[in-house]
Amino acid sequence: MHKIVAVVKRIIYSPWPYIVVVPPLAFYVGILLSNGLWNGWAGLVVALLTTVAIAWLGMRKRDIKSIRTVILIVMALIPIGFSGYLCIPSAPTTVAASEDFPETPTRHWNLPTGSNIAYYHLNGGEAAKEKPALLFLHGGPGGSVSHSDVTFFNQFTSLGYDTYLYDQVGSGRSDFIPAQQYSHQRNIDDLAAVLEKIPNDKVIMVGQSYGSTLLASALADPRISPRVAKAVFAEPGGLPLDLEQSKKYLNEHIPQAGKDSPIKQSVGEKQQESNMSLLVRPRILLGFFLMPTANNFITQEEATNLMGTKELNMHSQSSVCPDDRDSLPPITEKDGLRMNLKANVQVNNYKNYNFDMNAFSNNPTPGMLLIGECTYVNRRTQLAFETAYPAMERVHYFTGLGHHVLETASPGKPSRAFETIRSFIEETPAPMPNYPREQDFKDFMSENK
Repeated sequence: MHKIVAVVKRIIYSPWPYIVVVPPLAFYVGILLSNGLWNGWAGLVVALLTTVAIAWLGMRKRDIKSIRTVILIVMALIPIGFSGYLCIPSAPTTVAASEDFPETPTRHWNLPTGSNIAYYHLNGGEAAKEKPALLFLHGGPGGSVSHSDVTFFNQFTSLGYDTYLYDQVGSGRSDFIPAQQYSHQRNIDDLAAVLEKIPNDKVIMVGQSYGSTLLASALADPRISPRVAKAVFAEPGGLPLDLEQSKKYLNEHIPQAGKDSPIKQSVGEKQQESNMSLLVRPRILLGFFLMPTANNFITQEEATNLMGTKELNMHSQSSVCPDDRDSLPPITEKDGLRMNLKANVQVNNYKNYNFDMNAFSNNPTPGMLLIGECTYVNRRTQLAFETAYPAMERVHYFTGLGHHVLETASPGKPSRAFETIRSFIEETPAPMPNYPREQDFKDFMSENK
């Protein structure tokens, strides 16, 4: 018993365990207390002072030239060195100004919500005064309007439709707000304010990915829904329900999927590869998952630059069918595509969703759902839009397309998405089958389409 007590005392009074464990904790506490000042270097100073104090207490009665002392110093340098490594930004900490899109200049709306929003107006000419405007809601969240988006919607100007695209707050060319203020509700409030800036009495809204989630909330909001003439849900990311509500709804309404097809497996692997290319970085893991949202350890500028052209191209390749990856035009800086990952994490906090399912389901605004064959999005969450929204008049399934279902036309290949949206808003016969409807769900899901 005396030997055990002696060993315990020796461990307690030895500097060895403290020199390894305490400095990283001091670094973390230092970051928290300093709000991530200087990319975490303030926390490193706290860790360094702590290490010096522990080392001095452990060595003050020892021969400084002894092997034991040298080993202690080396051990102290390991956590300090790693903490210093964590202070090195993973991306540039300034955001370069983007060039205007060739088709339209960048303009800004100062909204009463406090958001300064960048928007892009494609003029439909004199005929646009008599028609509803088109309003595009981009994905992400935290994503932005890209040149391919502008090119796609520019097709509608020849039909006499004014079209507006805007970067949600904190994304693209829109201004940042404090990180803790990003939320799905903030995006809804901004959308309500954006509508007040559009002169047309009625608006046709097209939501892509998260934009469809935002559109669902808009249709349940009494400030917005009266202005919406028609709603297009393109490759929706999911209804704005918390995880428990979503799971319950899907189990009650949507059949389970069959075994993954090779195409789905390939798409899923590519998306996973795209995500892991960011998450494997220790600084990112620390900044996004172990820090309060308001902490400035990773600034919004750095968070926006984390997905550079390499990462954006990986994500883009996961959004098309495998056979199209090699022919996919590479994303460059001129495409204007950005992703604010801080806004993405905040808005994706499902616990903050406050969705009125009854208001959404009872909305009579005609809707259309577009889904791609090679999507990486959970198919059941997409089909839930059809069951939850009885006013869904048309559903189209695009073979050979993935999450980027709003494809632009190319020589000898018309844009199927453009033709289907055109037929929907002009109330002409659809150029594609109205499929899958609810009676098709069981077979559709069992075949894992």
